[in-house]
Amino acid sequence: SDQVIIGRSVYQIKLLESMTVLLNNHPQDVTQEEFEKDLHLLPEWRQEKALRFRFLLDRVLCTKAYLLLKQGLSSTFGITGNPEFLYIGHEKPVLKDNKKHFSISHSGDYIVLGFSEHDCGIDIEKIKPRDYKKISERMNFKSNSLKEFYLNWTEYEAKYKLGLKSQSAYSFEIPDYMITAVDGYKDEKYEVYYNI
Repeated sequence: SDQVIIGRSVYQIKLLESMTVLLNNHPQDVTQEEFEKDLHLLPEWRQEKALRFRFLLDRVLCTKAYLLLKQGLSSTFGITGNPEFLYIGHEKPVLKDNKKHFSISHSGDYIVLGFSEHDCGIDIEKIKPRDYKKISERMNFKSNSLKEFYLNWTEYEAKYKLGLKSQSAYSFEIPDYMITAVDGYKDEKYEVYYNI
């Protein structure tokens, strides 16, 4: 199998030559008790941020995203400890004391996190029926099918998160989801390994 399980329900995918993607599935299944256990693993400032959300799922997403980031920094770059951020541009988080880059997105059953040596953006969307023709027209997408719409939409969102002109992009599907990762590095090569 090309998938690497690096924790409970966490999958690591080598997506790009210099970008690793982590998927955490089913955050909506986390109980209040599990959330409280995870919450204590966070630094105080992140606990406060998570607790500002009204609904449990939003609190879980905030908590799991940080833990996934922490796990990914350790497994991908050997960086340990609690990561701290600065916010730039469109409130994009960047690591405060490091030159490593990351991007995060969540939709439905998954949290997805991309890591790179270069600035990057990532988006995941659950593929569901919608009036894609109307939205495509408004967004100037050339979408002749629902799949093409989600391909265009995730690329648009990932490029927005990148905040600059992407040099390379790669989209792929897992059952019922589309994921697109973009990178600012012009010589990026793409490889996808997954089996979810």
